[in-house]
Order: sequence, then structure tokens, then C-alpha cells
Amino acid sequence: MNYIILTNVLIFLISSTEEVHYTEKIEANALSQGAYFCYDEDSIASQRHFHILLPLVPVVHVAREYVKHIEEISGGCSDSARSYPDHFWLLNNTAEPFDDQDTCFNRYGFDDWSCYDSRKSIGTPGCENPASQCKSQLSFPTLPSDIPISISLRWEPWKECEQRVQKREGHCFVSLDRELLGSDALTDRWEWLQKLNRMNNHIAFREGIPIFSALLASWLYKTDQLESCRDTELGGNIDGYDDFFKNVFSSIFSNMTEELETPQNAFKYCFKFEKTFGKYNSLLGTHTIDHQAC
Repeated sequence: MNYIILTNVLIFLISSTEEVHYTEKIEANALSQGAYFCYDEDSIASQRHFHILLPLVPVVHVAREYVKHIEEISGGCSDSARSYPDHFWLLNNTAEPFDDQDTCFNRYGFDDWSCYDSRKSIGTPGCENPASQCKSQLSFPTLPSDIPISISLRWEPWKECEQRVQKREGHCFVSLDRELLGSDALTDRWEWLQKLNRMNNHIAFREGIPIFSALLASWLYKTDQLESCRDTELGGNIDGYDDFFKNVFSSIFSNMTEELETPQNAFKYCFKFEKTFGKYNSLLGTHTIDHQAC
């Protein structure tokens, strides 16, 4: 899959020939989500390209002892202990540097002393080489066990070499590991999987959708759009988003009942522990930026 990140929006640009094209920087938010049809500059008589805009709204989970400060932490977007999507993440959430130690040694050798300052990732099945891909099946007690859902760290293509450095971004995706069948019995809580299943029919989404996309959040809340950053004002399933990410966290972390922490495997580039405003323990959705010499 090919994609790019522009401001706080993940943009897929798919042409009639299933090629991926790029566009100039734009500004957008959660309400900008949707499909945009544009005329090709060489032929205004036909619409050859369409743009699918998926704004990113990373999850925020605040430690229970700090929930009394949730109005301050969320900027007025939450008043409860439920996890919520951060509509203003660019103001306070920076990308994690891709500092995997084994990757650094493989690229530059053991004589590069800077590699010894990099973090060691614990290898888990499906996440042996985070520079390539990290994928893990999630465990949901309320989901039929024969419907596998996975979370994965996926990479965009390397950008062009500039000043002898190349960059790329890594983002967390959620996907179905098989096509849903007519015999699959889904409860109301999991009806949104039918939408994810239909997305798999398009080449741009065969490997899933961004787990922090406003599209997934709207499915979980059972609303057409995220017209407000407060879940109580969306008029859908107020607990759907929180319920989903609780199960994601319980699949990734061995024990979240004692203390929040950053994952020890490659999913530390998808979720990170941080003291919001320097004092409130929180778990934040994030992404990563990788650099290499060129």
C-alpha cells in the first residue's frame, strides 16, 4: 500500500489505473473526511483521480487517578474515564523517532556507536523485524474466535533523498485477516466489521485502515461524522470507541491494571506512555519517522 501524511490527514490518491499520486499540502480536520473527485489537468472532461481523505485522531487513554483532570487534559473534549480520539494531536503529540537498535546495526554496523543509544525492541511473533513490518492478532473476548483481527505497523515508501538523508513514516493499521462470510454471526457491537470487510475490496485498503483514522472512530461511535470531539455529543454508541481500544490495549500489554507503560515490542511506535502537560500519566496513539543515509 502507498500513502502519505499531510498535516493531520492521511490521504490516499487512487487513479483509474490504480496508481498512487501525491498532492500538495492541504489543511483538514475530522469533518473533512470523505471522497473528493478532481479533474485531471490534461483532460478536464473526465474525472480520472479521486482522493480519499482519512484524518488521523489518535487515541488518548488517561490513567484512572488523573481522570479528575480530564477536562484540562482533553482541552474540553472529554468529561469521563473513557478513551477518546484526539482532534488536536498536532499541538501536543510528536512522532516517535524510529530508533530500533537492531535496525541501526544492520544499516551501519557495530562500529557506529550511535546505535548503542537506540532502544532494543523485544521480538515477538510477527514483529521480528519492525523495519519491515510488525503484525499481531488481537484478542477480543466478545468477538467470535474464528474472526481474526490484527494490528500492524506499516511503512510508507521512502521519500526522495535530500541532503543525503531519506525519510519515511510508519503508522498503525487494523485489518481483518480473512474475508467475512455470510455465516459469520456478528453482534451489534461488531457490525462495523462489515464496513471494514467491504473496504478490503479496494486496492488501497487491502491491508486495512489506519487504526487512528476518523473513519474507524465514526464506525465505533456509530455516527456518520465526528461532528464534535465530545463523545456525549455524537448521538451514537458512546462506549464503542472506548470498548474497542480497551481490548486493543489488553492484547498489546501484559498488565494495564497496575501502571501505564510504553510497549516493549515494535508497537511502541504506535502507542506511547507520556506525562501529558508534564504531570498526567497517559497512553497516546502515535506514529514514527524513520531516517537513513542515502
